[in-house]
Parts: sequence; structure tokens; C-alpha cells
Amino acid sequence: MTHRPKKTFSKILFYIVLSLSVLAMIGFGITGIFSPSTSATVATVGDEEVTAEEYFRTLQQEIRNASQQVGQTLTISDALQYGLDRQVLQQLITEAAMRGETKRLGISVSDATVQAELLSTPAFQGIGGAFDPDVYRDILKRSGLTPAEYESLIRADKAQEILRTAVTAGARLPDDALNAVFDYMGETRSFTYARLGAENLSSPTPAPSEAELKA
Repeated sequence: MTHRPKKTFSKILFYIVLSLSVLAMIGFGITGIFSPSTSATVATVGDEEVTAEEYFRTLQQEIRNASQQVGQTLTISDALQYGLDRQVLQQLITEAAMRGETKRLGISVSDATVQAELLSTPAFQGIGGAFDPDVYRDILKRSGLTPAEYESLIRADKAQEILRTAVTAGARLPDDALNAVFDYMGETRSFTYARLGAENLSSPTPAPSEAELKA
């Protein structure tokens, strides 16, 4: 009997937080996740979708990261107050757009690149400092991911990195074309003109003949 009020309070708090989450999602347009036809999608960019599972997984990760930064455990209501939900959604929308563009351009990376990324990730290394498959699988399991899903994320991220680098670096004009543009922009032009009248002629202009007029 002494524990019942605490349990009741916990249930009330849970439903309050859940209601806040629903209201927040409706507030920025994520109403589709409650529709039977689009229950797994919170946003669509072209042919790319941001799934509800991906959204909530990323939001939970962002909450954990923010909790470590502030030194205390943040709740879902805290995340909504700080706008983490909107930041995560915007991040996923941007990634979906980049993912669609890399597919359109046919940009991808090799299995060796994915493997190198896995082997160099400190979180997946064991006591000896080498990649530990058991640690790898355990971390993914706790994150709600399978190895295939995580490796697909790595491949997509590396492909997007190539695209981001290309966009940031931009395309450089050949030197000849660059010089031609600057020469054109830096050129100055001048001309000289003189007005001529009948008084400048040494003799009057003869009247044209009929044949000259016809010609």
C-alpha cells in the first residue's frame, strides 16, 4: 500500500511526457506517423524517407549526448524544451536530401572503406585496442541496430562526405578560362571619331546617275 502513490505518480508523469511528445510532433508537422498508411514515416525528401524508428533512435542518442554535456540525465520534456526534437528532424531531413543526391549521382564507397571505418572506431575496440566483434555487436544491440543496418549507415555517410567535400571545395575553372574572364572584366576600350561635312570635301559630291540609283 505504501508504494501505490509512487506508482500512480510515475504513470501520470509518463502520460504527461507522452502527451507533450505527441503535441510537439504535431506542432512541426509529424502527423503522418499516426496514419496507418504512413505510420513508419515522419518526413519525405524526394524518394527518401525519414522513418519514425530512425527519428526516435537519433533523438534518444542526442538526448544522451546532451545529458553528458550538462552532467545530468535529460528527459523527453527537457529535449522538447531545448528544441532537440526539431534539431534532430532537421538533421535527418538534410541527411535524407544528401542521401538521395548521392544515389542520383551514383556515389558510393567500397567495402574496404566501410571495414576501415569499423576497425578504427574506438568504441568497438576491446581491451587490447583492436576491433572486438563481441563489443561491436553488443553496442549495436543496445542501440537497436543490426550490423547490416549500421554498415549501411556508414556507407551512406561516407558517400555523403564525398558529396559534401565536392560542394564545399567547388569546381575550379581552368587557368585559360579564368584568365579570359578576368581579361574581359579588366579590359578598357576607347575610340576616336571625327565629324565630316560638305565643307571638308575638296570637290562637291556628284549627283548619282540613273544606273547607279538602280544598282
